Amino acid sequence: MLDDVFEIGGYVGLRDLSVHIGTDPPSLAAIGLGVGTTKPLSIVPHWVDIPDVHVDFMVDSPADSPTVTALLSGTFDFLDDIPVTITAAYPEMVFTGSLQPDQPIPLAHIVEAFVPSVTSFPALGLDQLYVAADFGQQRYAFQLAILSGWKIPIGIAQFELEQASLALGYDGAAAASGFSGEIAANAVLFGQDDTEIARFFADWKLPGADFVLQGTFPEIGLTRLATVLTGGGVPNAEGVPEIVLRDSLVRLRMEEAAGRRQRLTGTTSYRFDLATTVDVANIGQAALAFEVRRGTDGQTGFAAGLVLQPGWKPDQLWSGLRSVMEVLEVQDAGLVLSSITDQQFTLPGFDHLPYVPSVIQPGVTFFSAVELKGDVFSMLRRLFDHDLELDLYARIDPSQIVDSEIKASLPGDAGRNAVSFTGLEVDMKPGAGHFSITAGARFVMFGESLTLRGIGVIDLGPPPSGTFAVNVTDWEHPFGITGLTIRAFGLSVTLDAEGLGVGVLGDFIIGDDPATQFEFSVGGDVKDFEVPDAFVCALESVSHRALKVTDLIKQYTSINLSEVPLLDGLAFTKLDFYIVANPTGWTGPGGYYPAGIGIYADLTLYDWQLTLSLEVDEKHGILADGALSKPIEIADLLN
Repeated sequence: MLDDVFEIGGYVGLRDLSVHIGTDPPSLAAIGLGVGTTKPLSIVPHWVDIPDVHVDFMVDSPADSPTVTALLSGTFDFLDDIPVTITAAYPEMVFTGSLQPDQPIPLAHIVEAFVPSVTSFPALGLDQLYVAADFGQQRYAFQLAILSGWKIPIGIAQFELEQASLALGYDGAAAASGFSGEIAANAVLFGQDDTEIARFFADWKLPGADFVLQGTFPEIGLTRLATVLTGGGVPNAEGVPEIVLRDSLVRLRMEEAAGRRQRLTGTTSYRFDLATTVDVANIGQAALAFEVRRGTDGQTGFAAGLVLQPGWKPDQLWSGLRSVMEVLEVQDAGLVLSSITDQQFTLPGFDHLPYVPSVIQPGVTFFSAVELKGDVFSMLRRLFDHDLELDLYARIDPSQIVDSEIKASLPGDAGRNAVSFTGLEVDMKPGAGHFSITAGARFVMFGESLTLRGIGVIDLGPPPSGTFAVNVTDWEHPFGITGLTIRAFGLSVTLDAEGLGVGVLGDFIIGDDPATQFEFSVGGDVKDFEVPDAFVCALESVSHRALKVTDLIKQYTSINLSEVPLLDGLAFTKLDFYIVANPTGWTGPGGYYPAGIGIYADLTLYDWQLTLSLEVDEKHGILADGALSKPIEIADLLN
């Protein structure tokens, strides 16, 4: 009858023989026969093998209508060195057995043998082994109880895992997938005073690379949870509505490098995080993540982050922020409530947001992407050759709302044509009526890249407008030109309803000798990088000594033209020139310049000094004036 299982063989050893007699009426009720074999049985190849099978036969009613049953038993080695006796009835052939080991079995031994892909796990002891192996289905499962006293400290509280057990299973039909299962327990959160706070079911699915025990946490307030785990709530958080956590997924994970800490100190540290969806008054629905963590100073605290609905801004909680928030168009916003300083801030659930601040301070922080839209920020769009967004960071001070730190900054580099902004930050103070700008830029000119820095202001209006300037100072020998020093050079930027104006400002020193140096100033204004609007230049002797044209050419080209007639006698001490296309004029580094063309010059030609003034505009026509230091005589014929 066992031929479909294994061949029992021609020779067996009789171990037991029993005869059962019925008394009413007297009869032969049953015969029991126990035999030992030398035949092995592989129940689940590689995992459950019985080297010697014992079979107990029972024949019921042998004299009338006999029925025969068989019970197979044997011993296999669990983890190669723990003998376990298992039995199975024929024909079901499901072998089961249990054992209380003499010594607790380390979880590490189980992981190494059955789920080697797991890389981090707590140091636990296991006992109360129960195994089951299905011969027909080629399935194998076992369960072990985790020794009592498993506690996970989190902050100032701790979780105690009750009735914890490990269960793993194997299906021979899908042998490539290996073993799978879970560690499960009833997790109980106790406060610092040993008061029970919450109780829930938690499990860790196996296999997995890291230990993660998770479950659904019962309803609790955010402030209550934070206080239980860390001893306090969010500092300076007046105005933040009550946040109730429902149906929250909680996870208990081992800290990074927990294995080393376990080896060196004998203790294991854990992290606690929670995720759920909340519905909060004046905020609406938001995805919330909560973590207990250490701050920069090593103190334990927490951070809670909310991923907000599109368009939500914090002036819905603090009206004092309205003067700033009403000019912002925000997207992908988040709100962080923290009790710690964290200089490497992250939170689960924030990965899809384009900007998350890397540094968080205790209190309330709002962040988002700012679109370059609206009356104010649409002006900044003209600085760039493509659409982009700024990153908004707002550390809110509910007790003194005007002290809130609100900044919008340019991520990365962007610009137009020869100007690339390497940093642009708009600092916004509630109620100030204007924003300040800090800017950095690279300006490519004649193949050389200049790094510029500067500040400015955005006036909220109405109408809004903005101005800022970036420059470089004391630039010696620019472009490799010996004897030339740029005292200051940069760009002035204006933003208003008319467009973008970019002014070029320069102050050059020509020559190395202070006694013979000349100062050359240049300025210009361009609207929207397209239409020239103004150009101004000025040359003046620092020592009031005349600058010969031939000396200037010789210094920068090494060409001596002093013998060329007229050129050797031409020099100037001052030369101003401007062209202004804007009908309202232009204000540059040298003051106000009216619309039109102007030339002002002090020249010398041999012994003559010439002063020349010329202005041309549509309103007044041509205004010219000039004077010679002495008459010009030509061969006694012309005076």
